[in-house]
Amino acid sequence: MPASTNVFSDFTVRLDHEEFEQYCTATNGTSVGRVLSMLIGVPKNDEPGYWRYSGQLPVRIAGSSDSAIYRALICRSEGNTAYSATFRKLDAKVAGSETIPPLEVKPAPLAGIPTTPEPTGYFHCDDITKLLPWTNGGYLFGVQHTADALCDQLARLNKRSRTAALPQIEPPLNGLIVVSGRTGVAKNKVAERIIDEYLHRCWSQIDCNAKVPMRRPHLIALQDPTENLFISPKATTGFDYTPRNFGLDYWFLDEALEDALRQTPALLYIGEVRNPLEWKPILQFAGSGHLCVTTAHAGSLVEAMRTLIEELPARTSDERSSLAHKILALIHLKGKSEEAGGMKFSYTLPSMWCRCERSIASFVSDGLASILPHRGDAFTDAWRGCLGRRFFADTLLPNRKNDFDEDAKGELYKAIHSTICLQATSWDLKGE
Repeated sequence: MPASTNVFSDFTVRLDHEEFEQYCTATNGTSVGRVLSMLIGVPKNDEPGYWRYSGQLPVRIAGSSDSAIYRALICRSEGNTAYSATFRKLDAKVAGSETIPPLEVKPAPLAGIPTTPEPTGYFHCDDITKLLPWTNGGYLFGVQHTADALCDQLARLNKRSRTAALPQIEPPLNGLIVVSGRTGVAKNKVAERIIDEYLHRCWSQIDCNAKVPMRRPHLIALQDPTENLFISPKATTGFDYTPRNFGLDYWFLDEALEDALRQTPALLYIGEVRNPLEWKPILQFAGSGHLCVTTAHAGSLVEAMRTLIEELPARTSDERSSLAHKILALIHLKGKSEEAGGMKFSYTLPSMWCRCERSIASFVSDGLASILPHRGDAFTDAWRGCLGRRFFADTLLPNRKNDFDEDAKGELYKAIHSTICLQATSWDLKGE
C-alpha cells in the first residue's frame, strides 16, 4: 500500500537509542536540541520533566523527500532501552527562526491487520487448560473461556452483540475495567484476553482507503515490573505498542497517564494497582473518554468496589454517579479445587458489575447495597448490570459438555455440574 499523507497523519513509532541520539546530536545548539538532550541523559527521581519530550518537531516519512511539522510526544520505553514517539500532523510551523533538521521515521503501514482473533489469542494468552489437563486436577475453564464469557456480557450490556464478523464499535468503549481477585486466579491472563478481543474490534474499524485520517490501534502498557510483553515492540503489523516500566521509563504514575493522553491510545493497560492512592488518577484518566484495563487484589466484588469508593471518595449520590460513569466493568475472580465423581479438578468463576442505566441508577441510590449478584435468564439479568458466579457457571459449563461421552461419562458431568453450581450459589449468597 503506498504511503500517503492521510495514513501517516497520526502514528506511533519505536526509536532505537542509537538513531534517536544521532538526531539529538544533529539538533545541538537549538532549543529543541537542548530539551532532547535532557531526555537521553540520566534523570533523577526529582526531575520528572526529563523523562519525555512534548512539543513540535519537523518529521520526514522514510522514502519521502518532504517534511512536515508534527506534534510530538517522545518518551522512554522498554525499560529505557528504546523510545516511543507519537506524532500528529499540524498545520503549523516550529516557533522561532532557527533551522531544525527533520527527524526521519518509518511508520508501520495499516496493511496486514488481522480481521479475526487468533485461536489462542494474539498475545501470550493460551488457554490454561493446555498447561494441565483438567482431568489431572487442572482448570475446567481456561482463560479464553472465562474472558470470552465476560466479553459476551460486556458487549450485551453496551448494546453490542458479539458476532463472528466482530462488529464495529461506535463509539469506542471508554471507562475503567478492573479484574480483581487473589493471587493465582489468572487475573493478568484474563485481562490480556479481554484486551486481545477489544483490539481486534478496533482493527475491524480500520479502512486503509478512508478519506478521514485513521491510525493503527495504540496499546500502552504500564507495568511494575514488566511481567510479559504483549508482542515484540519491534513488530510492524497489528497495532502500535508502547511498553513502559516503572522506575526506568517513568517515575510518577500521574505523569505517565498525562503522557498517555497525548499518545492517542486505543487502550491503556496498567499491570497491577498496589498503591490505593493510584486509583484517583486512574479513574480521572478513565473518565477522560479512554479505555483503561488494570488488575488488583480484592476478596470480593463488594470489596473491590468499596476500595474505589473510599479512595475517590464517593460517599454522596452525586459522587457515586461520577464514579459509576467512569467504571466500565468491575470483575472479581474466585477459584477452588474440587473432587466429584472420583475426579479432581479446579475452576475459576467470575462475578461482574458492568455499567448500564439500571446498574448506575441502583448504585447511585443504594451504594454498595446494590452490588447484588443475579442469575437467571441470560438477557433479562444482564440488564441488571451485576452478574453472579452462578450466572457464569451456567454459561461456562455447557462449553465443556462435549468433552464428556454421554454414554460412559454422563454421570460424571452431572456430578461436576452439581458441585460447581452449588458452590457458585453459596458464594453468591455469601457475597464472596
